[in-house]
Amino acid sequence: MKRLLALLLASLMVVSLFSACSKKADEPKDEPAKEETKEETKEEEAPAEEAPAEEAPAEEGGVQMSANGEVPIVSDKMDFTVNCRQVSNVLDMPTNEFVLWLEDVTNIHINYEMTPEDSIAEKTNLILASGQYPEAFQYSAINTTLQVKYGAQGAFVDLAPYFDQYGKYVNEAYAATTYLPKAITTPDGNIYCIAGVNECYHCFHAGRSWINDVWMQDLKLETPETIDALHDVLVAFRDNDCNGNGDASDEIPMIGTGYNNGTWNGYTANWILESYHYDDYNMETAIRDGHVTYEATTDEYKEGVALIRDWVAEGLIDNEFMSITGDELSAIGMQEDPTIGLAIAALWWPAVGQMQIEDSNGLWRERNYKALSNVEGPHGVRNTLSDTEGIGGNLVITSACSAPEVMFRWADYQLSDEASIRAYAGSYEHSVSEPDEGALGINREPALYKIEMGSDHAMADTNENCDNVAISNKSGRIRLGQQTDWDDPEAYWDSEARLYVDTFEYFAPFDATDQRVPTLVMNEEDSNLRSELETPIRDYQREWLSYFALGQKDLDADWDEYVSGFDGLRLQEYVELLDKYYQIEYVNA
Repeated sequence: MKRLLALLLASLMVVSLFSACSKKADEPKDEPAKEETKEETKEEEAPAEEAPAEEAPAEEGGVQMSANGEVPIVSDKMDFTVNCRQVSNVLDMPTNEFVLWLEDVTNIHINYEMTPEDSIAEKTNLILASGQYPEAFQYSAINTTLQVKYGAQGAFVDLAPYFDQYGKYVNEAYAATTYLPKAITTPDGNIYCIAGVNECYHCFHAGRSWINDVWMQDLKLETPETIDALHDVLVAFRDNDCNGNGDASDEIPMIGTGYNNGTWNGYTANWILESYHYDDYNMETAIRDGHVTYEATTDEYKEGVALIRDWVAEGLIDNEFMSITGDELSAIGMQEDPTIGLAIAALWWPAVGQMQIEDSNGLWRERNYKALSNVEGPHGVRNTLSDTEGIGGNLVITSACSAPEVMFRWADYQLSDEASIRAYAGSYEHSVSEPDEGALGINREPALYKIEMGSDHAMADTNENCDNVAISNKSGRIRLGQQTDWDDPEAYWDSEARLYVDTFEYFAPFDATDQRVPTLVMNEEDSNLRSELETPIRDYQREWLSYFALGQKDLDADWDEYVSGFDGLRLQEYVELLDKYYQIEYVNA
């Protein structure tokens, strides 16, 4: 009651200033009242009158805006047209709860032109080629190559000076990273987008695997730490009727999926190769001795492929591991009797479900599988896939924009804590509230917000949040700031909590970020060259990996033919191109 009276008094005293006052970003609108503390009591006893927010001076011919970081951004509502990717978790952008809230607080209305996700690249290119641009592209297919190309032509606004002139929350968000704004800065120093931050902790080390712990216990096996120990575990899975159904031949010791077949990082070969060299699951490039190298022609790679070939021949790896689809993996993993010993996938549910099937011990099947770290190879190598650049979707402002500085401010506000939490987790009006006093987040740091029990904030049919569309600051601090009751043993089984704990415990200790080729921003000519060379090189390497692994080519007799085949694909030119920019942007910067 005391807090309510104080707030009413304050409202009466500043009513004459209302039109000039601005709401600060980290004071969520319509939040439930927090429990009173001594500090809050002191603030309430202080004079209630508040000075009006300063307005930023308008550029000549520009728009008068509030001070950086303050909302509403403009006093009279402004409209902008934005082309945006349509994603499945947002039913309807014009009526989305986050979008309407953002309009209310910023006084900026967006007329959205939606582009289906499955045709985003094609349609974005058609728009760019037409020269008839929207005022901005949001979460589009405009990568750094297109930014450099069309930015140089004047189609996109260079936002580099805007960060100092109009930025607040974007600057704070980028300052907390080691890779922004470098990762979006072109070689000539221009910046043609505002990128969101998406520090998905479990995405940083997403080359994971899941082992049947019930089988491990029944067979009295220890968790394998080396490639040889893993071999022995897989042999035990192969040779025993682990699921107890009377058929000792239906167990699959190790399984994943083929490339781009619908399962995130289900690549069996790449997971194994981490025990021989750093494998990036993509172009087989790495950093060695301060330079970019190509790994798939090295002796280490050859030795790893030899092991894969041998394990396929022994029946330890499914012999269709290069072609299995995500749907096929799920069908195998969701049979009545569990058949999978070790599943390769970033997430467990494509292989063994998520609260979909119970096993004979009365547990959901996924609870019978635990994370398995990458194992140590014969020469002491033990890496895990590492990608610690958390760059989210972006906003590109075009030359057609009537007020690019206002559009920049609109994007900047989305990186505030309140906007980021609302976009990611849901609204304070329905799903989200302030955390309980003393509560901890997923990361066991003080919680930043609480998702109300029973909330369906993450369900698409609520049209409440705007995740993966808003230009938000999903830093690790915010993503992992969700209140979690770690005194409750069930808390671990929440998917986000489990992924955090398992990644922290089983994969982060083998981080190989120093061996990963970081984001490289090239000029238009070199960027086009890179795109031209990459697909043929990658396809050729994967084709021969399949030949060697399945015994269709002899690894020793045909190795030289394989290596020489890269000459016609200009592999050396490709590696030198990457290394040139790596030296410029990271070694000599």
